[in-house]
Amino acid sequence: MDHPMNDKFSRREREGLQPEASRIAWRHLAATAALAALVALGTAGCTSSGSGGAPPPGQPNGRLARFEDCDDLLATVRQDARLKVSIQADQLREQSVYVREGGGGPPIFAPAPEPQPVDDGAPDDFTDTNVQVPGVDEADILETDGQRIFLLHGNELMVLAAWPPAALAVSSRLTIEGSPTGLFVTGDRAAVVSSIWDDGRLGGDDSCRGLGGPLPGPMLIDGGIGAPIACGTPFTKLTLADLSSGTPRVTREVYIEGYYSGARRHGDAVRVITQRGWGSPITVPEPWVTIWGAEPPIDEAAFKARVDLWEEQALAAIDQSSLDGWLPAIGESSPGGGLGESALACADVHIPAAGVGEDGSSTIVTVDLDDPAAEIRSTLVMGGANTIFAGLDTLVLASPQWGAFAQGEESDRSALHLFALAGFETNYLASGFVAGQTPSSFALDTAGGILRVATTVTSLENSGTSTQTSNRITTLRPAGESLEVAGATPDLAPGERIFGVRFLGDLGYLVTFRQVDPLFVIDLADPAAPTVLGEVELPGFSEYIHPLGDGHLLTIGRDADETGRTRGVALRIFDVTDPTAPRLDHLELLPGEGWTPAETDHLAFTYDSRLGLLALPFNRWHPNWAASLLVYDVDPDAGFRQVAEILDPGPVDGPECITSAVVVCGAQAEMRRGLFIEDHVYAWSTASLRTHALADPTAPVAVVPLPDLYGGGPEPAVF
Repeated sequence: MDHPMNDKFSRREREGLQPEASRIAWRHLAATAALAALVALGTAGCTSSGSGGAPPPGQPNGRLARFEDCDDLLATVRQDARLKVSIQADQLREQSVYVREGGGGPPIFAPAPEPQPVDDGAPDDFTDTNVQVPGVDEADILETDGQRIFLLHGNELMVLAAWPPAALAVSSRLTIEGSPTGLFVTGDRAAVVSSIWDDGRLGGDDSCRGLGGPLPGPMLIDGGIGAPIACGTPFTKLTLADLSSGTPRVTREVYIEGYYSGARRHGDAVRVITQRGWGSPITVPEPWVTIWGAEPPIDEAAFKARVDLWEEQALAAIDQSSLDGWLPAIGESSPGGGLGESALACADVHIPAAGVGEDGSSTIVTVDLDDPAAEIRSTLVMGGANTIFAGLDTLVLASPQWGAFAQGEESDRSALHLFALAGFETNYLASGFVAGQTPSSFALDTAGGILRVATTVTSLENSGTSTQTSNRITTLRPAGESLEVAGATPDLAPGERIFGVRFLGDLGYLVTFRQVDPLFVIDLADPAAPTVLGEVELPGFSEYIHPLGDGHLLTIGRDADETGRTRGVALRIFDVTDPTAPRLDHLELLPGEGWTPAETDHLAFTYDSRLGLLALPFNRWHPNWAASLLVYDVDPDAGFRQVAEILDPGPVDGPECITSAVVVCGAQAEMRRGLFIEDHVYAWSTASLRTHALADPTAPVAVVPLPDLYGGGPEPAVF
């Protein structure tokens, strides 16, 4: 099946990218969920969003419940917290973490598993954000509409006139509170996401709170035991701004308690997803303080007695807790301080059965980019999520279930929560479980009412004394409020892990790695029987997979030798015209030793299908330091041809920093992004924004120095 490219061709070609059959399928699911919600309104007390079939034998029920009554919600939250405290207490007793009498050494920990990881006059042709799903915008640090470039530099939103290229200049600047992490721009409206640390004015707590697995051990201070460092309260801020005049004007500021996890834009609906890690009330004691105290326990009996005391105190505090202590704060700053009335209601909270969900919570906050006075919509899922996928009308949260082994499972698992998106509404559909962990958002996809999930599965072996990894793609379909497994591939590449994955139409492409890089091609046309069609093995691995016309894939990753030892950054072109016999056609190593943010962030990968050009930011440390934008001609038949290397002449601290392979001075300039507008390429580093003509890229057409992020640099003129 043909798949639309993720780069944007022109303003006339940017709509109609999603197959109609898929849209109809998910609209049907959304309508079913809405009907179930109406039926549920007629029941009393605890009102679940609907009813679904029972989970398969031996599988936990992952469905989420909603509560119209806040007292019922609080009772359920308390029940869940009590169960988690008891589970954690049992785990602590088994670990028996104590200091031997007279030992004077560091704490002794039982072995633990490794952590698993469009204006008139604007050009028609320019590259936009490299999104996963065409039509679903993702927050990035750089945007353009062809005439202007918008970038987040330090704590500023900078707007630059970009066309014509010779007129490149800063036109306006807006200071953003906190550390900006992403932005959306449509027309003259912008939304900027930033991370801030509450100093108390928003009502945040200044200590680490939480239930679940043990926190890292107490710090050793001068040979003794010290208390854990206080954490404070992270907030995510969404700043809406009007860019229609010469000076940007802030129109709205929304604060969400929790760490920023991701954001997506569907038209005027901007959804920000945050994670509130350790979200218990301050009254619930933190286990390590109680267990270790001023003096650590000296033997196993003393340690277990401290655990018993903590469990008793925690359970008592949970029974006296209020709902405000469990739910994150969401709202707009009020003149008197704090956030005023919360934008989160009890009916917005979705919670799994007691003990099933992980700690913390995931919050989805939706704001109207076009109407700053519109209602803030919120949806909260108890249990943190580490992966987010958004289609045109679906949203999926994947939550790792780290306690699966403790509950008797033979492998790790993830909880999946599916939501239907309709305008500004985020409606819960169904939940389920899948074995293993999702490595990135590209491991999730929806098509024709089917959810496809790629996971690396860690299983217990040898009576639980060792583990083994394998990889698979699982398909699931909603049945009531449950996500039921429709089919799965056999376990693939034992002992390896997923490094890259991409779903394109009815095919899935999976890259695993330990010593060699198998690229698997998987037929997903029949969800009940996903089938491996073919594979190709080669040294190294691919981390990001990009569709390259019909029957070809463009990837970026690392080369490796026959032992699996990684070498330089590598570009590859695979021919998958015959899915039963995929092959590597072309390999290109980036010059020198260094890194590119595109290895781990697809937003830094800029491919223009109109020009057949790829722009990659590349920061090299050998044979000398260089911050550059590499531009390649990419041809499925001819392979790769480097057409330009645009260097930032930095580093920030002067030319002496590039005279040696060893960096001996301060901060260096780093290349961050590249983009194309018509027949020009633009290179953005931490020190400058410059544009070059593709016809002769040897000298810049224009250069704008940017403020030194580390202090002491030039200030750009504002025209």
